[in-house]
Amino acid sequence: MKRIMVSALLVLVAFLSPAWGSSYNNSAALAGLQTAKVYFDVNQGDAKKLLVRLDLLDRTVRQLAEAGLKPEVVVGLRGGATKLMTRGTGHFRNEDIQNSEPIKKWVADFKARGFVLEQCAIAMEFLKVEAADMLPEINIVANGYVSMIGYQNRGYAVVPMD
Repeated sequence: MKRIMVSALLVLVAFLSPAWGSSYNNSAALAGLQTAKVYFDVNQGDAKKLLVRLDLLDRTVRQLAEAGLKPEVVVGLRGGATKLMTRGTGHFRNEDIQNSEPIKKWVADFKARGFVLEQCAIAMEFLKVEAADMLPEINIVANGYVSMIGYQNRGYAVVPMD
């Protein structure tokens, strides 16, 4: 009986494997586009989860470029992400401190690649984060929602990053 089950499983895997190996693409969605204007709304306050979001953001922008588009990227920072965008670790929870440097590296990389990085001042006020504490690569805006509205009305797709 065990041999029959293993054989059946192998046949199933062989049958499904061509689908797994196929090349997926977004050509239908991107047809006719030359640029991709994207506003990533980042407000994740858990450092480990934020790193996953930053990696996904990076992968998305790279895939747009690989598809032949010129990405124009704005990263809007607000909410819980605010404390994780600071120079030191004084605003970090103890369990998040180990992820401070990788977050800073992502921010520096994004800035070097020409991304616009904006931090909401209202979130800073609520969370008691001073402007001097923010990473130097980040521009502080009066209201992140107003910025998001402005970019969306200028044709940027808003991508929520919880």
